Amino acid sequence: MTGDKEHKAKADHIKKSLEDFDNEIKQLQQKMFEFLSVELLSEFETINGRIALNKRNALRLAKLDASMDAFKQKYAAKPFAKLAENMVKMIELTSDYFRATVGADKTISNIKDKVKNYRALVGLNESGGVIRGSFIDKLADNAEMRTKIANYMRNAVEGQMNYRDFAKGFRDMVIGKDGINGAYERYVGNYAHDMFFNQSQQQENFFAQQLGLKYFIYRGSEIETTRPFCRDRHGKAFSVEHAKTWNDIDWSGKIPGVDILQQRGGYACRHQFVYVTEQAAKRMGIYELDTESGTPVKVDK
Repeated sequence: MTGDKEHKAKADHIKKSLEDFDNEIKQLQQKMFEFLSVELLSEFETINGRIALNKRNALRLAKLDASMDAFKQKYAAKPFAKLAENMVKMIELTSDYFRATVGADKTISNIKDKVKNYRALVGLNESGGVIRGSFIDKLADNAEMRTKIANYMRNAVEGQMNYRDFAKGFRDMVIGKDGINGAYERYVGNYAHDMFFNQSQQQENFFAQQLGLKYFIYRGSEIETTRPFCRDRHGKAFSVEHAKTWNDIDWSGKIPGVDILQQRGGYACRHQFVYVTEQAAKRMGIYELDTESGTPVKVDK
């Protein structure tokens, strides 16, 4: 099908970007453990092998926020800035796909001029740094992750925990163990993946609206945990008009109040609405949901 090569290039970019990010946050967890061990853990005062409940250790706890800020600036900002740069890169790949699909003469000549402040939207300043307070910045310093670490340390001090047990538990919390994810994987990984796929779909939707495309193919990978909602639609062509009726149905994983053109299959969905011309959709056969069974049936052969 026209545009397959360009669509694959974008899909490959998404896959590699997220694989690289996942590897980088695993390394980041190791760095966090080492950094906080030097900054805080090694400073705790103990009595008979147990963490002392005293003023010195209370001051060490109060230092956590400053230490986490320093860690973000020194280590965490870089992989998240790279993730955002890869989202910006998707604009060009999306443009390539639509140029191949509908023809260069009908494609927006410079999408980056049309998507105003896109770099700022994904959280980057013009020099490539992460904008303070942006979503990507908050991912780099996840509030829930910081709270869990702070609570663990406070409980260890207040409970006068055995220091060796404390250090091992802290390592397991930050780095992970035995198939259990570490801190960044647990509190950040899924949000980052969702953000990447959501930005990809927003770009697809923007192009399609500008170009007047009314049909799409529901595309993506199928794995063991793929929802029936996605599995039933995978590889099939639908009209945008019909897809909007999906807002009125319920399914496992649906995000309440979020439009179908953005959420696709719902929470953590890795599928995309890949827009095509009406002619291409008709060649494939256009589907709609059967009103009784709720399964897709071909309505245009």
